[in-house]
This record gives sequence, C-alpha cells and structure tokens, in this order.
Amino acid sequence: MRFVTLVAALALAVPASATVKWTPDYSASSLGFKGSFGQNTVDGTFSKYTAEVLFDKGNLAGSKIKVVVDTGSVKSTTSPDNYNEETTTALPGAGWLNVAKFPQATFETTSITAKGGDNFEAKGNLTVVGQTQEVVLPFTVKIDGTTATATGKTTVNRMKFGIKGDKPLFALPKPVPHEVEISFTLKAKK
Repeated sequence: MRFVTLVAALALAVPASATVKWTPDYSASSLGFKGSFGQNTVDGTFSKYTAEVLFDKGNLAGSKIKVVVDTGSVKSTTSPDNYNEETTTALPGAGWLNVAKFPQATFETTSITAKGGDNFEAKGNLTVVGQTQEVVLPFTVKIDGTTATATGKTTVNRMKFGIKGDKPLFALPKPVPHEVEISFTLKAKK
C-alpha cells in the first residue's frame, strides 16, 4: 500500500509537459476587422483588449487562448469619403455592437490543432452582443527565441450574432453585407 501511495505522490509531483505562458506586447499587436458597404471597404480596429495566451507547439492539448475585447474601443480607420467619424459613431450603437449593453466581446479556444509548419487552427467560442458562436481561426506562429508573433484571420457572419444594424448606415441602396473579416497580429514574450 505504501508503494502505491508513493507512486501516486510522485506522479502528482511531476508536472505534465508545461504549457508556456506568453505576455502580449499590445503596442506591437493589433486587432481589426474588415467589412463593406456598397462597393466600398470599411476597415476598423479595437484599441483595447487583453489576451491570455498559454501556447506550446509541443503541447497543443494544454494550450489555451482567451481574448477579451473592449467593444467601446472600436474605431473605423479607412471608410471611404471621410465617413470614419460617422462609422465610428454608428458601430457602438444598439443595432451594431450595442456597447452600452455589451461592453465586451470574447474569444476562447476549445481546441488548437497543428496544420503543418508554423500553421495552426483554433476552434473556439466567439461571443459578441451576448450571442456565442463557434468559429474556426487559422493562424500562424513564428517563434524567435523568447518572442512569438502570431497572425490570423477568419470571416464571420454578423447576422448569426444578431447584429442586424439599424437603418442603413449611410442610406445606401444596398444593405451592408453580412460577412465580416476579423484579423489580428499578436506579439508576445515568454
């Protein structure tokens, strides 16, 4: 019996392959989106977000990523015809991100798989305006010593989150398309 107890104690004392905790460098990172209206593209960013990153190429089962976005930090960056201010004002509104009711959006991985070389795929839950949908996020990670750079993008349908918009954003003859591309660059150190 003592032998079994000793083996159990040793098993608990030896950690499984530890996953590396990465500390984001937000000044060198970005979180953005791209949508369109009419024939024009609208780019935007979120300037405030946090990321908890546990990632190890050798221990993907133990790797996890959680991102919390301050939706009030949304800003349009390249709307055509100087509509940046109008778009930036509209996006936090009730018909779009509804920042007053839902000040945060989150993404949390449920699995990360290798796709060859520096390529990976994260499956996870994206919650925006109180609605959660599973999304697949392809991304790459380049590690140089103690610094990692991850980049990725995916496309989501805003209607699945109940983001229907209010009246047409700029009284356009065509509705705003449903597809929105989300992209990121995250630099971090271990």
